[in-house]
Amino acid sequence: MKYKKTLRILIGVIIFGLALWWVFSLTDLQSFAEIIEHANLPLLSMCVPLIIVSHWLRAIRWKRLLPSYSKQISTYRAFSAVMIGYAANTVVPRSGEIIRPLVLSNRTAVPASAALSSVIMERILDVLTLLVAIGVIVVLQQGLFTRVFPNLSIAAALSSVLFPIALLILLIAVIVFTNLGERLVAILGKPLSKKWQQKLIGIIHGIREGSSLLRYPKVWPVLGLESILMWALYIVPLLIVYHSISFATQVEFGFADAAVMLVVIAVGVTIAPTPGALGVYQGFAQAAMITLYGATPEEGLAFGVLAWVVNYGTAMVVGGLCLVDETRHGFRLKKES
Repeated sequence: MKYKKTLRILIGVIIFGLALWWVFSLTDLQSFAEIIEHANLPLLSMCVPLIIVSHWLRAIRWKRLLPSYSKQISTYRAFSAVMIGYAANTVVPRSGEIIRPLVLSNRTAVPASAALSSVIMERILDVLTLLVAIGVIVVLQQGLFTRVFPNLSIAAALSSVLFPIALLILLIAVIVFTNLGERLVAILGKPLSKKWQQKLIGIIHGIREGSSLLRYPKVWPVLGLESILMWALYIVPLLIVYHSISFATQVEFGFADAAVMLVVIAVGVTIAPTPGALGVYQGFAQAAMITLYGATPEEGLAFGVLAWVVNYGTAMVVGGLCLVDETRHGFRLKKES
């Protein structure tokens, strides 16, 4: 286990180092510093309440995925756990996905297994939303898509997006509505040890428990609306960040363009996680700004840095305050026996 953990940390450090080298090798640091210095700070500050509201909405959606316990969970308690999880992600990638349900379980009557399984389902919803967003961008922003991927046809891109969406929906349906998952583990998992078979079955049960609400179609529109609103609130701060910078080449940059940037950054952070997404976040943002909007490397990096600061800075500050508050009220990583 220690070897695997060390290897993950080493890979993260290597990715972080390469990303920083790539970003700064293209950049005139003096010009970059001047762009940051002249950014519109009052306008940037408007991002903070929007980001907090987006995380509050995530807490509401998370509560909805725990219907058996929702009356026992205050929205603030769920929000506090969400923010502590995001703050943890800035230190150790993906750690927040474990810490968040532990915080909620520690401070409420929700069992840790139920809280963890609901986070798994929430992440599946996020991946599904991201895939749908990619498909929409491919259709509605064909010009931008062609510039980013000149050798990839729209039809090929759509098929590559629609296939994982269909596969993910099918996987969720199989796990939630049938017992086929356990049967497949019993048949295909025979070469595996009993321990690994039980782990796979445990994962299936966890996803089923966390997605039990999906058995009631009347709540699907509500979950969909909450997801759309949440991602819209992720997009608007990027739009604000863009307009807080004085770009040498002025181009029309609207909500759809900010959505494209969000998808590009989200894909980058997903495939190459580093502590706090450092290096990767800024690198993908810089590359997209240069390729799509004709920004200079310095402008692209300034956009990536400022967007990172308002997003991750808010998570670190608010998450830290929430951790202090939870600790004062008895939070511990391990419940006392």
